[in-house]
Amino acid sequence: MGASVGSFGGTLLAVFFMSRAYAASWPPNGQAIAEHGILPNIPACTSCHRSSFTGDAAKRAPSLRGKPAADLMDDLSAEAENRKDHSEMADISRHLDMAQRAAVTAYIASLSPKTLTP
Repeated sequence: MGASVGSFGGTLLAVFFMSRAYAASWPPNGQAIAEHGILPNIPACTSCHRSSFTGDAAKRAPSLRGKPAADLMDDLSAEAENRKDHSEMADISRHLDMAQRAAVTAYIASLSPKTLTP
């Protein structure tokens, strides 16, 4: 019985720490995802779209600034659903769950549409 209680206690402890780690990431922080990404598969949006989200023609990354959240969400969903496309953006979109997509698009859409100097 002692071994059972010990392993049960260890299981509870593991579940506690795993749930705390999960809770810390819920709800998803759109600003953190956009500016820092999520390791290991999701780079920051700013790594291609610039810190101002005004885009980078050299990287073929369009401006995201001033776009409504619904349009940004549609763009991410279209990228994720195009299974034949293996571009970096398609791969990133596939790794974001719906809550993460919603958080990122809400954050970017909340920024002033005024174009900033990159």
